[in-house]
Amino acid sequence: LLVEPRDWRAIERWVRETEQRWREGDLGSVDPGSWKALDAEFKAALAPARDALASVRNEAKTQRQALIDEVTALGEHASERDAPARVRAIQARWQEVAKSMPLPQRDERVLWEAFRGGCDAIFRVRDGKRKEEEGRKEEGRRALDDVCAKLEALVGGTDDEAALRRRVRELRDEWRKAPGSERAPPALDARFRKAASAAEGAIAARGRSREAAKWSTMLAKERLCGELDRLVVDGADAAAA
Repeated sequence: LLVEPRDWRAIERWVRETEQRWREGDLGSVDPGSWKALDAEFKAALAPARDALASVRNEAKTQRQALIDEVTALGEHASERDAPARVRAIQARWQEVAKSMPLPQRDERVLWEAFRGGCDAIFRVRDGKRKEEEGRKEEGRRALDDVCAKLEALVGGTDDEAALRRRVRELRDEWRKAPGSERAPPALDARFRKAASAAEGAIAARGRSREAAKWSTMLAKERLCGELDRLVVDGADAAAA
């Protein structure tokens, strides 16, 4: 069994089964004196395999601990883009070590819990960062949505042209300063552009209305002047005029 290349799984299984047969098998009983001598001889025969197995187990523990230390150190860089890939690579190396040299369950469990804890810590940090980023994006979307709603409300409002123009300018500035406006979802960006265009149209309409009112007033005054002129031309009675 100890001839290279060594199958450590086979060696571990053989040692375990051989010791079980020696202690609990159907070999029969012997007198205490013979048992002591036979047991010493058995242990001596088994010693090379047990020593080799203990050595490789210690090496396997060291390898596992090194992987635990590596994944723990990676926790400081959990937010970096390649962190998940690096964790998966370390996990693959853990599986290779675990397959090549199994440990007693009590040792394996303790080391595995420490390793899994390090991996989970990295993904918890990343999950927290992702949720935080999603929260900021959602807050930004709500702010942009609010700007769109305010712009849309201006169209049906009663503000005069100057007030409307000032308010549109303020809302455009508010949109630019809102977090995430440069990466606004296409649908929201289109809504903003449409609302801004409608508001500009409302400003133009108010301007046309103002001009129309001005010209209407001038026309009314012109008519009054014409009536006064006719009174003079017609020689109307001064008192009546």
